[in-house]
Amino acid sequence: MPPLPVELNRDRRHEIRVAGRYETEGPFDLDLRNHGDGAHVHVNVAGELAEVARVDEPNPYVDADAAASVRVDVDPVDEAVTGELVLATGYGGEETHVDVTVDPFEGPSDVPVGENLAEPQGGGGSPRAAVATDPDTGSGLPVQVFAVAGGAVLLAVAAAVYVGGETVTVGAGVVVAAALAAVVLATR
Repeated sequence: MPPLPVELNRDRRHEIRVAGRYETEGPFDLDLRNHGDGAHVHVNVAGELAEVARVDEPNPYVDADAAASVRVDVDPVDEAVTGELVLATGYGGEETHVDVTVDPFEGPSDVPVGENLAEPQGGGGSPRAAVATDPDTGSGLPVQVFAVAGGAVLLAVAAAVYVGGETVTVGAGVVVAAALAAVVLATR
């Protein structure tokens, strides 16, 4: 389908020029052409059109003297559907409506699927997050957990030695216990 041309800021700020009617047989694009200062354009669907159409980017910004494209996805329909496309600029200060008719069309009858999608991909089938392994041992243990736990223990012990005091020592003990618990949980 040819795109629906939309002119912005042609003769005055926040001006929107667009045809009052548009007919399509499927998804279409809005071709936004800005002739002035940069502007946000709010794009919405209303009426029966809202039941079959969705705007990919409902609030695009169009740079000064630039162009942008906004996709309007449309579901397949068995009979014509009519509604409105609502365009607004200037925080809603300028608004215009386009009557849109979606004529009957069928969607793709089948989706092509690559043959290699049926084959298992590398990396195992574990639903757990990917973990780094020790390159020397090939261990599947998360190396990052050991590094963070070791760093936390070193900082806690250093704080207990240099600062001293009962509160700091107890805090260091809590950090050491938490680091050990993290390592134990990571090795399960």
